[in-house]
Amino acid sequence: MNKIKTNTFKNNLQTIYIPIPSAKSATVLILVKAGTRYEQKRTNGISHFLEHMVFKGTKNFPSARDLAVAVDNIGGEFNAFTSKEYTGFYVKSAVEHLDLSLKIISELVFSPLLPKEELERERGVILEEIKMYEDDPGVNIYDYFEEVCFPHSSLGWDTKGLPKNIHNLQRKDFTDYLDYMYSPNRMVLAIAGGIKTDKRMHDLVLKYFGQNQKQVIFTENSFTFQQTEPKIKIIEKDTQQTHLIYGFRTEGRLSKDRYILLLLATILGSGMSSRFFTEIREKRGLAYAVGTTRNNYKESGYLALKADTSHHTAQQVLELANVEFEKIKKKKIGEKELKKAKEFIKGHMLLGFEDSMEVADFYATDLLLDNKIRDIDAVLRKIDQVSSSDILRVANKFFIEKNKNMAAIGKNKNLGI
Repeated sequence: MNKIKTNTFKNNLQTIYIPIPSAKSATVLILVKAGTRYEQKRTNGISHFLEHMVFKGTKNFPSARDLAVAVDNIGGEFNAFTSKEYTGFYVKSAVEHLDLSLKIISELVFSPLLPKEELERERGVILEEIKMYEDDPGVNIYDYFEEVCFPHSSLGWDTKGLPKNIHNLQRKDFTDYLDYMYSPNRMVLAIAGGIKTDKRMHDLVLKYFGQNQKQVIFTENSFTFQQTEPKIKIIEKDTQQTHLIYGFRTEGRLSKDRYILLLLATILGSGMSSRFFTEIREKRGLAYAVGTTRNNYKESGYLALKADTSHHTAQQVLELANVEFEKIKKKKIGEKELKKAKEFIKGHMLLGFEDSMEVADFYATDLLLDNKIRDIDAVLRKIDQVSSSDILRVANKFFIEKNKNMAAIGKNKNLGI
């Protein structure tokens, strides 16, 4: 990649351009600081619902079909996603269609029509989506686990929202939310691919994103989580398997132990030679899907085992996980296993950087949430600097009794950790 260029327009929109000389395509991605953590109880689910609604038509593409045809005409792809901390919209196309990609993204975030009749139709779609995930406990378990980890806060709420909220949200709720949250000073625009960071690029972005001068003064919310004992949530359901997540509270995105935790998660449960995979699947055949899951928000995070197993083996899986959590606290990891974990992370990062969408997302997320970007080479160096002593120290720091959390869906109501 050539030199990355960042810029802040007069309307406080932050932009980042990442040239990839070998690429013939480009991704235009915008992240908006509008997600579950900024919702109220009554409006929980509105960030995700609005993400759907903007695709129902904009000022110059007045219907969902008009938007779809515009993207199909250039052989591109577009989509969106909602998380706890932000919403993202992107178009990926051949680089010669960058102008249209920028136009479409700007219209999605600045001038959606939000037609009332489409709102009623999409309400049904969202409700069906909620039901779909309720019928998929292997996915739904993540929502329950975060509810356990982040109680009494919007970080613990389901991004899809509660059905009663989806039934009750009205068009004014969406226009108010859009006006308040979708302002340029709450956005980061990233463009990655076969682009040039020249005046033409600057002028093109200015044309579509520099004219909106709306500014919102917004106080960031923050939560404090003080866990003093293990927490367990079991959802009894007539399923074929028990779906569980069991692990420990850690620290937020900017923790000084960030890369050590990444390596810990990798050693324990990333890849087919990881400790969880080896002990639970390969040696004992107790699960098909098993590994680690981790997340880091501003204030807090977690590192955990995720497994889907038969009801009668669920407790055994939890006990095996405990063995591995304790083992990594007591004995230094060997240099060979540590090197393997480092190469696993670095290799997957570099493979991901072959995709302009992955590149755009990496840098845009950093800029939106941390107000700075990490150099990929510096990240790789920090991973290489982690020692076996670091692993031991951090395992003992976080893998303690009071930090334990577990959520499970299935027929077992007496699971213990």
